[in-house]
Amino acid sequence: MLRNRETMVEQMLASDATADGKFIVGVRTTKIYCLPSCRPPRKPKPENVTFFETIAEARAAGLRACKLCKPDNFYLSHGIEQLPAQAAKIAYLDTVLEAPGPLAFAVDRAGALLWLKFLDGHYDRSLEAELTGAGYQLTQDSARTAQAHREISEYCAGNRQEFTLPLALHGTPWQQTVWQALTAIPFGETRTYGQLAHALGRPTAARAVGSANAANKIPLVIPCHRVVGADYSLTGFAGGIHIKKRLLAHEARVKSENS
Repeated sequence: MLRNRETMVEQMLASDATADGKFIVGVRTTKIYCLPSCRPPRKPKPENVTFFETIAEARAAGLRACKLCKPDNFYLSHGIEQLPAQAAKIAYLDTVLEAPGPLAFAVDRAGALLWLKFLDGHYDRSLEAELTGAGYQLTQDSARTAQAHREISEYCAGNRQEFTLPLALHGTPWQQTVWQALTAIPFGETRTYGQLAHALGRPTAARAVGSANAANKIPLVIPCHRVVGADYSLTGFAGGIHIKKRLLAHEARVKSENS
């Protein structure tokens, strides 16, 4: 079980060796994971850090081992299990009810966003059914969902245009490439499928871009709603075009108010 975040931040900043083996420090800006005792030339900012219970979770988040503190070697030499027996796949559920929601979402043990669905969307399966079908046990923990809840709520209130929360992305290399390109589309703007394909160096892959969009499990945060048809019509959005229209209208209004 992870400790209090404030305590872990203090131990990380102090390079506290007594915390080694208790948790893993994941640094989103450098894409590495470290021991709490690691002494890099410059300590990461707390807002850029995610704490993990195991090395396996850090790897699943797309991070690689630090070459300075060598956390894998430490865990092996101390006989510490990298994936404890009790570490079942758990999803922590929460909701945000403000417009342009309402929506439900789930995060993993590290607070990384796993899945998001709109409560008035037209889906074949509910969020709960999707998660249990993927092998997750469902529960609630407001501490684990706090960052995602705060950032999504700030977006809904018009006070946030970019997300910094960690994401648990599970997809093919192509899908992840497209999803990364989606996050680069500015708030309040749109791109066509063809424009995205050209930007990715595959000008004939507009359909493949559309397929990757359809596989996106965390819309809004990975903003597939900002992708439109070749004639700039609103097409293809899981849950219904009414949600896509609502999100784009929200962003247009916020952008207008801030201009």
